[in-house]
Amino acid sequence: ASETTTKKPETTKAPETTTKKTATGVYPVWSPDNVHYKIGDLVQYQDKVYECTYEHNSNSGWSPTVAVTLWKERTDLVAGIEETTNASGTEETTQNNYTVNSKLPEHMVTGYWHNFLNGSTALKLSDVPLYYDMICVAFANSSTTAGKVTFELDKDLSTALGGYTKAQFIQDIKDAKAKGQHVIISVGGAEGTTYITNEESANQFATSLISMIEEYGFEGVDIDFEGSAVSGTDYIAEALRKVQSHFGDEFIITMAPETLYFQDTNPNGTAVTSAYYRLAYKIRDILTICYPQFYNTGGMNGYNGFNAQVGNADFLTSLATLLLENGLRADQVALGLPSTPKAASSGYVSTDVISTAVTSLVNGTSSGSFTAPKAYPTFRGVMTWSINWDATNDYAWAKSMDSLMDSLEKHEQPTKETSTTKTEVTTKKEETTKTEATTKAETTSSSQTEARPTEVIGLAKQSQDGGTVSFVWGQTNEQMESGQTYRVYADGKYVETFALATATSYTFTTNGKHIIKVTANLNGYETEGQTIEVTIEGLETSETTKVAETTKPGTATSDLASRLLIGYYHTWDNSGNPFIKLRDVDKNWDVINISFAEPVSAGSTDGKMKFDISGLTADYTKADFKNDVKALQAQGKKIVLSIGGYEGYFSLTSQSAVNQFVSDIKSIVDEYGFDGIDIDLEQSSVQFESGKDIDINNPTSPKIVNMINAIRTIVNSYGEDFILSWAPETFYVQLGYQFYGGINQYCDARAGVYLPMINALRNETTYVHVQLYNSSPMIATDNQSYNMGTKEGIVAMCNMLLNGFYVNNYYTKSQTAEKYFAPLRPDQVVIGVPSSASAAGSGQVSNETLQSAFTELNNAHPGLRGIMTWSINWDSSQNKNSFAQSNGRFLDSLSGEETTKTPETTTKVAETTTKAPEETTKTPETTTKVAETTTKAPEETTKTPETTTKVAETTTKAPETTTKAPETTTKTPETTTKVAETTTKVSETTTKTPETTTKVAETTTKVSETTTKVAETTTKAPETTTKVSEATTKNDEITNFVTTEPQQVTTTGNGKNEGTTTTNAVKKDNGNVTTNSSVGNVKVPKVKIKKAIKKRSAKKAKIKLRAAKGVNGYQIKISKSKKFKKAKTKKYKKAKFTIKKLKANKKYYIRVRAYKVVNGITYYGKWSKRKIKMKK
Repeated sequence: ASETTTKKPETTKAPETTTKKTATGVYPVWSPDNVHYKIGDLVQYQDKVYECTYEHNSNSGWSPTVAVTLWKERTDLVAGIEETTNASGTEETTQNNYTVNSKLPEHMVTGYWHNFLNGSTALKLSDVPLYYDMICVAFANSSTTAGKVTFELDKDLSTALGGYTKAQFIQDIKDAKAKGQHVIISVGGAEGTTYITNEESANQFATSLISMIEEYGFEGVDIDFEGSAVSGTDYIAEALRKVQSHFGDEFIITMAPETLYFQDTNPNGTAVTSAYYRLAYKIRDILTICYPQFYNTGGMNGYNGFNAQVGNADFLTSLATLLLENGLRADQVALGLPSTPKAASSGYVSTDVISTAVTSLVNGTSSGSFTAPKAYPTFRGVMTWSINWDATNDYAWAKSMDSLMDSLEKHEQPTKETSTTKTEVTTKKEETTKTEATTKAETTSSSQTEARPTEVIGLAKQSQDGGTVSFVWGQTNEQMESGQTYRVYADGKYVETFALATATSYTFTTNGKHIIKVTANLNGYETEGQTIEVTIEGLETSETTKVAETTKPGTATSDLASRLLIGYYHTWDNSGNPFIKLRDVDKNWDVINISFAEPVSAGSTDGKMKFDISGLTADYTKADFKNDVKALQAQGKKIVLSIGGYEGYFSLTSQSAVNQFVSDIKSIVDEYGFDGIDIDLEQSSVQFESGKDIDINNPTSPKIVNMINAIRTIVNSYGEDFILSWAPETFYVQLGYQFYGGINQYCDARAGVYLPMINALRNETTYVHVQLYNSSPMIATDNQSYNMGTKEGIVAMCNMLLNGFYVNNYYTKSQTAEKYFAPLRPDQVVIGVPSSASAAGSGQVSNETLQSAFTELNNAHPGLRGIMTWSINWDSSQNKNSFAQSNGRFLDSLSGEETTKTPETTTKVAETTTKAPEETTKTPETTTKVAETTTKAPEETTKTPETTTKVAETTTKAPETTTKAPETTTKTPETTTKVAETTTKVSETTTKTPETTTKVAETTTKVSETTTKVAETTTKAPETTTKVSEATTKNDEITNFVTTEPQQVTTTGNGKNEGTTTTNAVKKDNGNVTTNSSVGNVKVPKVKIKKAIKKRSAKKAKIKLRAAKGVNGYQIKISKSKKFKKAKTKKYKKAKFTIKKLKANKKYYIRVRAYKVVNGITYYGKWSKRKIKMKK
C-alpha cells in the first residue's frame, strides 16, 4: 500500500440549530415510486408538509419542492420527523476524514462510480478493482440554494446492495486510499445542474464542498458541469481556489468537459464554446487533470483546424492537442471514453484505437491522418464512463488500459508550480477582496447574467401501443416563466419543439430498444436532457420502415409536398409595401421564408447574428408572431429562416466565428420553431482565394470552408426533414460556367462561389432557387446569351442546374472531374422570379410565361419542385396576391402527378451527383450512340409505305468542343403524346444493343403532320434509357389506350439497376389495368378498400384491403385534401396495414392501387379511393 498522510481529526461546530415547533402530526413521507396522490393528500418532504393540489402519479422528477403546480407547502403544519437535537449549550463533533494519499501515478486510469441504478452493475466502492487508479464518485447533488452541493448515498442503490450504509461507504473510501487508489467527488453530471454565477453562490459552493469532503474523506473534486451550467467561469475558479487553499497543494482538481466547450481556445473568450477552456486556463496552476468526454458528440475541429470525426484515433489526438498546445501540461491532459457501447449513445471505440491515440501522443507519431506537433511523454492517461458499465464486461476496458499505462515510460513528474505559462497566484486575502483580476465580460452580476435553461423534470412513459409511445414531463413555475422550450429526440434524432411541458407521443417503426430524450432550451443553450428507454416488439416487417428507405441521401425531404410555392416575407415596414401580419399571408404559399437573420454588425467576421422583426407593433407583438408561426405550421406550411440578404453580409473567418454563428442561428431557430434555414448570402459574405481554389469538390478558401461547416453543423442538429434552401444570384452560380473565381485569378473572386457550397451540401440540400432577376444576361452551356425575364432565360438557367456543367469552361474548354458541377435532382430545383413590377429591377415575367417555362422544364425533368418569388409583401401590396393565387392553382393542378422517385428507385447518389460524365455526346453533325440498353432491339424493321424517314437536324446547341454527357443514357420524348397526332422525325442514330445494331431511322410510325424531334433530347437524361421495342404500331391498335403515371424500371447501359425507364401505354378492362410491354400484357387488378378507420384522437389509421391476386404489393396515397393535394405516398406488401404519423382530430382521404413488378418494371393498377372513417 502507498504511504498515506493523515490529517488530525478536527472538532468543528455543528451548524446552528433552532428548536422546532411541536409536530402537528406524522405524515406519510412523499414517495417518487408511482404513488397515486389525490387533491388534499398531505405528505412530508425535507422536514416540511405539503398538500397535493393536482391529482397525479408521482415520479422522481415531481417532488414537492420541484413540481410546484402539483404541491403547495402547508406552513401551518409541522412534520413529525424524528430529529437529532443538540443538548443545551453543547457542541456536536464531526470527524474530519480528509487525508492526502500518495502522489498520483504518472500514467493512470480513472473511472466514474455510479451512486445510482441505471441498468449497469451495481457496485460498492470496495468492489472497484485495482485496475482503476482513481475513482470519481458520481455525483454530488445540487440544492435549492444557489451554489450549494450535497451528497448522500442513493437509497435505491443502498437497497440493491443489501443495505449499503453511509458508514460502510466512508470506510470503503479509507480502504481504497489505503490500497493506493484515489477517491474524489464529481460535481454536476447531466442532471446535477449547479449554477455558480456570483460571489454568494461561489462561497456556497466552496463551503458546502469543503464540508462534504471532510465528512466523507474525498481527496478532491471533479467538475463535470454540463449544458447551461458551464457559466460563471470566474466564480467557479474563485470557489475552487478557496477549496484548494483550504486543503493544500495535494488537493486533486479534475474536470470532464464535453468537446464543444473547449473548441475555442481563447482565454479571454466569452462564447460557450470556450467555457471549459477558460476555466482550465484560469486554474491551470492548481488543475490536476482535464479529461474531455470524447463521446456523445459530433465532428469537431481539432488542432490547427483538423477536421476531426468521431470514431477514430485522429479524433482523440487532434482534440487533445488543442489543450496540450494551449497552456496545459501533458500531465494535465487525459482521454475520456466510454467503457462499453452501452455506456454512451456515441463515441465508443475499441481499446486498440485508444492505445493508438495514447502512444501517438506520448511518442509524437501519427495516429492515422493527424500527427501532433511534438511528443508528450508525460501524457496523463485515460478516463472512462464508467466503472459500473465496465463491470458488465468483466472489466475488460480497465484491464487493457491498466496494461497500456504500465507499458508507458515513466518520467520525473513536474510540480504544479511549473505550468507552461504560469499565472500569478493570488493570496487568500487577495482572493476575498479581488475584483480587478476578472474581465468585465465575466463579472456581470447575476441580475445581468443571460438566463440559462434548467433541466427537464419528471420525464416518464405513460403508455405504449405497438410502436407508439406516449410520454410526459413537467415543469416548475420558474421554468414556465423563463420561457424555456423543450426539444424531443428519438434515438438521437430531433423530432419536435414544445413551448411548454406536455404529454405527447412518438411512433417507432422498428423493433428493439429505443431512447426518447427531452432537453430544455433557452437563449441558445440546451441542457443534457432526461431520457427514457422503451422496448418495441411485435411490429410486422411490412409495417417496419427502415430509415434508409425514407430518409436516405439523394431523396426528397419527405415531409414536403412535391410542388411548392415559396415566398419571402418582410419583417419590416416601408413606404408603398407595408408590413403584414404573418397570419394574413395568402393561403397559397407553401413555404414562407422569413427575411432575414442578419449579422449584429454588417460586414463582421465574428459570426454574431441577430433576428429582429421591426414591423411589430403594440397590436402585433413578438408573441403574436410566434403564435402565427405555429398556426401556419399546423396548416401544413413551412416557415423557414432566411439568412443574409443584401444588407446582411458577413463572413466566417475563424472557428470561433463558426461556433458563434452556429450557436446564434440555432438559438433563433429554436426560439421561433422554424422549419429550416435559407442561405441568401450576398456581397462579400463568401469568396474564393482568387485563382487558388481549383477543385469544386474540395474547396480550400477559408470563407467557403467555414460556411460549409457551419451550415452542415446547423442542419445536422435537426431532423432529416429540416429544410436547407439556397437563394444565390446568377452571378454566384451560372456565371461560374464562364468565369470561376477559384480558377481564374483575373475575374471577380465571387464568380461561381455558391457552386462548391451547394456541391458539398447537395445531400443536405432541399432545393435551390436561383434569383433569376436583377441580373445581366448570362451565357448558358449552349454558349448562347440569355436575358432574365424571358421564358428562354428561365429555361436555360434552370437547365444548367438540371443538366450540370463544367466551371470556367466557356473560354478554356477544359472538362476535368474537379471542374464538374453535377446535376441536381429535379425536386431540388425551384424557379425564382419577382412577384411584381417594383419587387426587382429586372426579371419580371407574366404568370403565363412563368408557367409555360415551368411546363417545358417539367416535361424534360419530371418532378421540378416549384416556384419562388421575392416577395409575399410585394405581391400583396401591388398584385392583391394574384401571383400567389395564379401560380398556386397552377402548381396544385400538377400535384397529382407521379413526379418524384419512390423509395424503391435505387439511384446511387454518389455516382449521379459527384462523378464527372464519362460518355461523349458529339457535335450535331455526328451520330449519337445511345448507351446499351437492357431491352433487345427489334430483330426486324417495318417501314410504313406512306412515310419516309427524314433525318432531323439536331436542336442541341453545344460548344464546338466535345461535351461529356453524364454516365448514363438518352431520354426519350414524352411518351404520353398521341401517336395519331404526331410524326416522329428521327436522326440517323445507331442504337447499340448486345446482340444487334438497328438503325432507328428505319423504324417509323404512321402519323400525321406534327413532328417531335428526338434529337433534342439526345444529350440529356442521366437517369433514363431509351427503350427500343415494338416500335411499329398501327393507330387503331392504340385508340383504346390511355396514359397513366409512369411505370418505372431501373436499368442503365451497363446493365446495373440505376436509372428509370417509363412505359405509359395501358389498357383498361373492367377496372383492371393491362399494360402492353415487351413481355406481353401485364394485368394489374383494381383493389377495393374494405376498411379504413381512424380514431379521432389517434395519430394512426387502420386499413384493410380486399387482397388482389398475383401482385407484389399496394401503393397508397393519403391526404387531408379530397383532391389529394400534398399527398404522401407509401407502399405496403400486405393487404392489412396501419398508417402512422398522422395528426389527431384531422380528416384524411386515402386511395390505393396494386402494383406488379415484371422484369424489373413496376406496373400499377387503377386507383381506388375513399374517406377514412373517423371514430370517437
